[in-house]
Amino acid sequence: MPFSDYKTALVTGASSGIGEAVVERLCAEGLQVHALARSADKLA
Repeated sequence: MPFSDYKTALVTGASSGIGEAVVERLCAEGLQVHALARSADKLA
């Protein structure tokens, strides 16, 4: 059973902590993820 019927997600606070973990989980589930953070350097 799929994690979600959605195909795209927007995650704020994605450079560390819970936001980073959410991005990893959603990517692993095959969703297209748009990650936002105050520091673009930490997203790379």
